[in-house]
Amino acid sequence: MTDANSNAPPLFGWAWNEREEFPHELRDVLATIIRAKECQNCGKKFGSEFIITLNEALRVGAIVRGVDVEEGEVRDGEEMAGEFHKFVMRSGDAQMLKLAKLVPDELLGRFANFIDAARKSKEDP
Repeated sequence: MTDANSNAPPLFGWAWNEREEFPHELRDVLATIIRAKECQNCGKKFGSEFIITLNEALRVGAIVRGVDVEEGEVRDGEEMAGEFHKFVMRSGDAQMLKLAKLVPDELLGRFANFIDAARKSKEDP
């Protein structure tokens, strides 16, 4: 099956060129090798098994109700959420209760930044 003009090296004793059909015997051997999951002689597995768990996620911010929020603001909001909700519940103010329902915890950091900026602008005319 070798061709004098073929540049292909013999593989498993076969050589072929573009004009010849791929040998059926070789195709069967390769198909068996490709599907093999373990060595037929020693039984050692070819593949490796991995267990992947997510212990920590890298987060660079969040999109909350369509708003792109920086990570620092998200963390600030998450940290202050518990105290904010306690304050609102103690106040009993109906408008503050509505506000607490409208503003997600992740946006509380940005909300606090707005309030701080408003205070500073009043102090510095």
